[in-house]
This record gives sequence, C-alpha cells and structure tokens, in this order.
Amino acid sequence: MDSGFGHICISVSALADACLRLESKGVKFQKKLADGRMKNIAFALDPDGYWVELIGQEKLHKTETDIADYRFNHTKFRIKNPKVSLK
Repeated sequence: MDSGFGHICISVSALADACLRLESKGVKFQKKLADGRMKNIAFALDPDGYWVELIGQEKLHKTETDIADYRFNHTKFRIKNPKVSLK
C-alpha cells in the first residue's frame, strides 16, 4: 500500500443500515459510526486494506440502504510536495 493514497468515499442511503449490511457480510471497519467524535462517517476496509469512507445521503430519508442509491463521492491523496507530485 502506497502512503500517498488516502481513501475513496462512497455516499450511501441509510448509513447505519449500510454499515450493518457490510459488517454482516464480513467487511472489517477501520472506524465504525460509534467510534470517535465524528458519528456521521465510517471507514470500511476493502480486501486489500484500503480505506473506504462511507457517508450518508440524508436527503433520501431512507431507513434501509439501497445499493442503487450509492454514489462515488470523492477520493483523497496525500501530497507532501505538489511540485514533485505533479511531475
């Protein structure tokens, strides 16, 4: 795993239910909703150990998650020296 990559983020419907669904399928979490101060995000781990941030789409007002609602939201890269990285 390269330290320059941060994570990708997926916005999901019914965040708590989405986390329960993933956990029931054996997905490991770096940070669950109840962990830490930020209770509105979770970080699941993909099979290679990369972080996948999960955030909710509250505007959908759903209590059950629907994977048809899932959307790629953003990605994060760690850049120490932009001039070197851009080359």
